[in-house]
Amino acid sequence: MHPALLIDEVIRNVFDICSEQGLYTLSRAALCCKAWKDPALDFIWVRLPSAEPLLRLLPAVSYINGEYTLSGSISLPQMETFNSYASRVVHIVHRNGVKIHPNVASLMLKDGKHEIPFRICALPNLRTARVSSTTSRALLETLIYCEKLRELDLDFGFKTKLPLSDDYIYECLNDVIRRSVDLRKLCVRGLASSCFDALISSMSRLEVLSLRLGKSLMPETIKSVMSFPNLQELEIHARHFVRDDLDNVFQTGTVGTFPSLRKLDINAHIPIIEFLLQNISPDTLQCIRLEAEDPAPGPSWDGCFTLIAHKASNTLEEIALEHHFEMLEQDIESNGDPATSVSESPKENLPFSTLRLLRDLKHVRRLTLDLTLPPAISDKDVENLVCWWPNIEHFELGSASQVLHPAHPPPSSQMTIRSLASFARHSKKLRTLSLSLDPRRSGPEDNAIDLQNLCYTNNLRTLTICHPSLPDPVEMASYLHRLFPQLTEVVGPCEQDEAWIHTRKALERLQAPASIGC
Repeated sequence: MHPALLIDEVIRNVFDICSEQGLYTLSRAALCCKAWKDPALDFIWVRLPSAEPLLRLLPAVSYINGEYTLSGSISLPQMETFNSYASRVVHIVHRNGVKIHPNVASLMLKDGKHEIPFRICALPNLRTARVSSTTSRALLETLIYCEKLRELDLDFGFKTKLPLSDDYIYECLNDVIRRSVDLRKLCVRGLASSCFDALISSMSRLEVLSLRLGKSLMPETIKSVMSFPNLQELEIHARHFVRDDLDNVFQTGTVGTFPSLRKLDINAHIPIIEFLLQNISPDTLQCIRLEAEDPAPGPSWDGCFTLIAHKASNTLEEIALEHHFEMLEQDIESNGDPATSVSESPKENLPFSTLRLLRDLKHVRRLTLDLTLPPAISDKDVENLVCWWPNIEHFELGSASQVLHPAHPPPSSQMTIRSLASFARHSKKLRTLSLSLDPRRSGPEDNAIDLQNLCYTNNLRTLTICHPSLPDPVEMASYLHRLFPQLTEVVGPCEQDEAWIHTRKALERLQAPASIGC
């Protein structure tokens, strides 16, 4: 063996690479020699998908009727094997429904006042825990003594219509919060009781908070977290809120303004989103994702976009907007009717004038508009739009259905294949692009594919075209190759999969000479 492989730092770098390929190589390495045993075991046990591997190491613990339970007495020497492995665990996930009897937790948390003369923290080096609290109360109890815990992900579940009302679980959480002074990230999913609001209010040290609590999320909780001085990322699902809910709570007392917020993810009605945006401190947001729960036609996005431009013109790098609703069959037919003029298009289409409100966001790198109806943007509009965001790397303008029915074409876009040339000329940093194009004005019979001597320099690698009809694959590939020399992946709707396969193959043939030359 080369002497370098006996150096702990070197072999750990090697095992770090091996861990990406699975645990088999590491398990064999642990058996190879004493010098490799501990480093290999550290990588094998650092991340557990369940608490079961640890439970199987506990002496006198048996698996009876679907539950791990203590079935006998133990001594201190019998715990040594368990301790040696448990101390290696840094991340644990336990959501598979495995039940742990409370006497197992008490086994790991005895102190000198009981029959076992020692206190033990089951997981002394734990940093991240993802736990289903309804199935792992005993595991939650052990987290109380994990003083190095930094991230906690809890799942209360939505299986019942009533919030979780287990007082003991809330007592455990309160102790976890009190002892884990390094806790910086909390993610909670499921229905919680009113006790949870008091818990959240006491966690002002948090930097990341995700609250997917359904109807159990309270306006008071939102008001509390707004003043957290270090909160950088916030996700909230508040689709059940109405504007009066927030007005009644926020009209009394001091209201914070998210002083350090960098990433905001909201699922709510548009008036609620607008209300929260009004309470964002300026020049902090870097990423924002808005998912609207409004039916169509819904409120205008003008107010939200105006606030985003005002609050984050100097800092915002990523913005995603999602708004989906069920369209009636007659709406689909009228929207896809060639006789329908642009002025008669449904009100739900995002107008270009609304998108123009974001033109001052000079640092945007990713922009996604995931909408049931594509934005009302023409080829001429695109010429202006591509000049607003010179640093754009990912651009998604609308999304059409990936399963197209010939009798019911998708809602029509005003953009045609000609709009691609504007991206090729101006968006030099663009790497991924997704567009919904107008099938009625994009065919070769309209000279939409112009095979003039084009030569552009850009970095586009992936192109998605939500387009129910495809011109000749060879011509399409030639056009795309001239516009985007680095393009390697072209995606189209599923029903046109065969045509897009031919387009990709033609594109590969065009790229082959360049690859050989390199």
